[in-house]
Amino acid sequence: SASEEPDLQHPTAPSVASLEELPARMRELMRYVSHPVAVVTASSWNDANAKRTNHAMTVSSFNTVSLEPCPIISFNVRTPSRTLDAIQNQQGHFRIHVLNSHTDAYIIADAFTRGNAHEGFEKLEKMETSKVVVRYPDTGVIRAPEISGYGVLSILECSMLPDKMVTVEDHVIVVARVVRLLSRQSGWALTYVDRQYRRV
Repeated sequence: SASEEPDLQHPTAPSVASLEELPARMRELMRYVSHPVAVVTASSWNDANAKRTNHAMTVSSFNTVSLEPCPIISFNVRTPSRTLDAIQNQQGHFRIHVLNSHTDAYIIADAFTRGNAHEGFEKLEKMETSKVVVRYPDTGVIRAPEISGYGVLSILECSMLPDKMVTVEDHVIVVARVVRLLSRQSGWALTYVDRQYRRV
């Protein structure tokens, strides 16, 4: 949906949340803060049966940390995470797909919101009315699924900085170096706010 001007009310005296209220109040506040939507993909390899397993997850915590001397990005993962395990098993290599405001982006994001990677990839591959393409490159350093089409703004090929990974309660903050950037489409990135995907 198109962005709208919020209803602004006359400011009142601030209310202070108690320690018991703080988690719920913070969750309510963050509902109204927009977040970029991205899909992280990775692959794990089993030497015993020579089988490759593909993983993906949708994140709303994608951010840049630094741009010089090389781009550094970060995102948060709730643990345990099979996608994070796959990234670590592949020497920290993975892909990030920054989504745009095309309607295909909503479908791509929804496919991986619950960690159902297998079903998500099958759903994208069976789409008949779209131009979503899923590839599984078996060459090169970064062996992770690549999703392209109208719903993908850019693809970042990344290498995790293991010494910068931080565990905070039940989440892990992943910090990684961008080694390659593929621009697929033009336009604005997809955002998530108030439990809905939105476009600028």
